[in-house]
Amino acid sequence: MTDWINRQWWQREWLLYLLCAAITGTLTVTSLELWNAKLTVPLTYWGDALATAHHFKTVMETGWFTYQPLLSAPYGQTYSDFPTAENLNFMAAGVFGFITRNFFVAMNLYYFFGFIAAALTALWLFRRLGISTIVSLVMATLFALAPYHFIRGESHLFLASYYLVPLSIWIVIRAIRGEALWTKPQKGSPRLRWLTGRATGTMVILLLTATAETYYAVFFLILIAFAGVVRLIRTGEWRRFWGAAIAGGIAAIALVINMLPATIYAMVNGQNPASLVRSRVDVEVYALKLSQLLLPWNGNKVPFLRHIRNLYDQKYPLVSESPALGAVAAIGLIALFLVVGYVVATAALPRLGSEWFAERFGVLTQLAALTLVAFLFSTIGGLSTIISFLTSSLRGWNRMSIYIAVLSLAASGILLDAAIRWLQKRANKRPVFAGAIAIVVSGAVLTGGYVDQTPVNPSGDYPATIAAFAADAKWFARVDTELPAGAKILQLPYQPFPETVSATGTQSSDALLPFLHTTDLRWSGGGIKGRPRADWPGVIEQYSPPDLVALAAASGFSGIHIDRSALKKADSESLESGLTRALNSDPIVSENKRFVFYDLRAKCTALLARYSAAVLHRVERSVVVPVIVDSTATFVTTSDAQERSAEQTTASISPISLTSAATKPVHGTLSGIVRPTDATAGIGQLAVTLPNGTRYDVAFTNGVAKISLPIVVMPGVSSLTFTFTGSTASKPIALELHSLVVEEPVVTEFLSQNTMTLRSP
Repeated sequence: MTDWINRQWWQREWLLYLLCAAITGTLTVTSLELWNAKLTVPLTYWGDALATAHHFKTVMETGWFTYQPLLSAPYGQTYSDFPTAENLNFMAAGVFGFITRNFFVAMNLYYFFGFIAAALTALWLFRRLGISTIVSLVMATLFALAPYHFIRGESHLFLASYYLVPLSIWIVIRAIRGEALWTKPQKGSPRLRWLTGRATGTMVILLLTATAETYYAVFFLILIAFAGVVRLIRTGEWRRFWGAAIAGGIAAIALVINMLPATIYAMVNGQNPASLVRSRVDVEVYALKLSQLLLPWNGNKVPFLRHIRNLYDQKYPLVSESPALGAVAAIGLIALFLVVGYVVATAALPRLGSEWFAERFGVLTQLAALTLVAFLFSTIGGLSTIISFLTSSLRGWNRMSIYIAVLSLAASGILLDAAIRWLQKRANKRPVFAGAIAIVVSGAVLTGGYVDQTPVNPSGDYPATIAAFAADAKWFARVDTELPAGAKILQLPYQPFPETVSATGTQSSDALLPFLHTTDLRWSGGGIKGRPRADWPGVIEQYSPPDLVALAAASGFSGIHIDRSALKKADSESLESGLTRALNSDPIVSENKRFVFYDLRAKCTALLARYSAAVLHRVERSVVVPVIVDSTATFVTTSDAQERSAEQTTASISPISLTSAATKPVHGTLSGIVRPTDATAGIGQLAVTLPNGTRYDVAFTNGVAKISLPIVVMPGVSSLTFTFTGSTASKPIALELHSLVVEEPVVTEFLSQNTMTLRSP
């Protein structure tokens, strides 16, 4: 009954895609209330969205994302130290950046483009699955407006750009059907056949999938492997199995090639486990649950439905990243699981009188099998847990929900087609009535899906975002005009980047704000954590304000920039008062009181007049290539009275790592302070065992052990150990480390000449 619609569109198929793009674009604008936003301001101005913006800026300025000279001064940010393989998205950043000449605009437009592109590829898939034109249009639009898209947003822009998922699913479906993946046309020029045949289409989809997003590439590899094995078991056709195997192999090789820069960098410079911190436990923390997929999402426009999901997330464990499908896709998911149950229970397909229903049920069984596999891998305690035994790098298995979404929407589309056919048979058989039924029913589903899937009050944060953006732009424009091009600025406090949070809750990506709003200043923040060339600001900030000023100026830094929001109020006030006294001048402060800037150029000039360039260079070398002391932990020693001998108790503590990027041994002084978190009697002595095995006993005076020991640190990673002897305490003792640094003689001499001392807490 809907054939008349299909025939009309089939004559002008491109109009269908044009209409799909127009509808999706319009609904995207309304769902995000973009008329309240500003194109030059990111929709999300915090967290990972800042890291995304910094990628766009870096690609536009340098041509690629791997190196940014304006971050991690004086070395520059080397992003190859953080494993990533989303190269297609970086290419897109370059294209949109070239068109717009503004990286914030480019990021916003790429996010908007992702909605339309996802709808078009989903439409292409649904049409090939035999779903009617109008229903395909509805389901494709709902796929683009999936809750997943809004949950990811610009913070996870590359995950939100899932427009290749439907194309990769089509490869998998063809494989499970036993269709050839690598054929070429029989007609035409022999040299051009491979460029126009199915093999070319397969190859393009594989390469794009492997180049776009690591997670989606891995999900595809799982599904194509399943499809190939199932086809082999059912038919024994090795040829089709090898076709699927070759497809998986090509995608895997392409994925490896995309990761080569990071792999080669690690081989040349050594592994950096601190850059990407993942735990095997995370694989279940970031998995999904069936109930999450079926429940409304937490941004639902309907208050009652939103309350249900929020209640679930508050009362039940393992919230993960709040995955959800939306009601239309959830119905399809339930239907697919019912199909699995039916086929397993009866071990056969149902006898359907209509060829149309028989063909669609066959498609449903294929979709159901793939959905079941996707669910078994992505659910908590699923097969992804087994994979975590091999690698902990893949943790966000809930992200497979977007694959489940497209499969479920395809199932919902088939069911909706069946419902429309059923209604049409009971109505007047004239085409106009048949068409009206299809339009009304499909329109109702689209309307309901739109209300269910799109966010409530999406523009509620826009005014605050625009205001914060404007305030930052104004402040950093002022700093930019104060300093010459190429000036280096020390950012305090040091925030290891990426994926860390300060004691006040400020995310490490906030360290990118100065870079995003300036054009030619070099900032100390933004280096990939785990190497001395990025972590050195964490060492220099251990010094007293006068020492800090002297060392920063000697290292060629023209200013110190403080983000008060990343410091506790007392710490910020102490640091600022010390810097003000050391420089004998007041800083400039942003209008919103968040940022503070101290100009060091006068100090730099004074040092240049007093010291030779060679001396200052040696000081700089020691400052920006320091020995990194991992003293972030709070250590605990136990003193069980029943186990204590009459003489003494010795309790071992975790070793403290020392990382040196120098090419030869570093001779220096280990300085710092160790003290208990609470006043504790009978604490005993602190025994410090250096990397070469030398042991020193340090007494606690008034509950504080001051360390000042000669040390030799070899290149690479070594460790020192603290033990406690003679303790008579009756309870566990928690100890904190403060200002623990390895100070080289050139720094010690320089500071002594400036009559400055190491800061005490």
